[in-house]
Amino acid sequence: LVQPRQPAYMLYALLFAVGGLLFLGDQLAAADLGDAFLLSWVLVLLYAAPVAIVIYRLDLFEREPLTLLAGAVVWGGVIATSLAAVANVAWLSVVGKIVPTLASDWGPAIVGPGVEEPLKLLGVVMLFLIARQEFDGILDGFVYGAMVGLGFTVVEDVSYFVHAAATAPNPLDQLSPVVDLFLVRVVASGLYGHVLFTGFAGIGFGFAVTRRNDAVVKRIAVCAATLGLAMAAHFF
Repeated sequence: LVQPRQPAYMLYALLFAVGGLLFLGDQLAAADLGDAFLLSWVLVLLYAAPVAIVIYRLDLFEREPLTLLAGAVVWGGVIATSLAAVANVAWLSVVGKIVPTLASDWGPAIVGPGVEEPLKLLGVVMLFLIARQEFDGILDGFVYGAMVGLGFTVVEDVSYFVHAAATAPNPLDQLSPVVDLFLVRVVASGLYGHVLFTGFAGIGFGFAVTRRNDAVVKRIAVCAATLGLAMAAHFF
């Protein structure tokens, strides 16, 4: 991952610095909740660990470098979440001004997939530009995409849990809202959604950059189609 002479790495580092500052500010503010903040992180890490191991072991013939996998998680959890937090608010404002009635009910479902899925896939693109020799087939695209999605879902879920605790009707019981939202958002709403969304989009990107014998139009179409399906699944 660390290649100081590689322009793509320098851009990654710059975005990490910007996203890292936003991420750190959010986490320091959330830490004031104490036990609710700690419980949020414990729940999501317990949830994330098994699938991280499965993803890492998927490629039986050539495991991906741990630094690149860590870079994928960091992109999803630090860079993509920070940029999406800013972009989502901006686009919700745009949709609200253009179609106010639509924005009130459907704004998050429209804006979230349209902003977050391309931002997450950009992490896979960035890793490819940094270390393209590590992309040998479509499975590599899935592995890196899934790791980006895993980082994203961990940090996003923590932010939701912390918000639920901060706005709890009973300020003396901030742990129950965290557990309740974990059961609703994570367990009942479908496990590992972001992992699958970005993993699927990564398959299309892996196809586009490794199937060099196929027509360029076909490779671009497959990449666009998988990203579109990831956005549609996220919307649903």
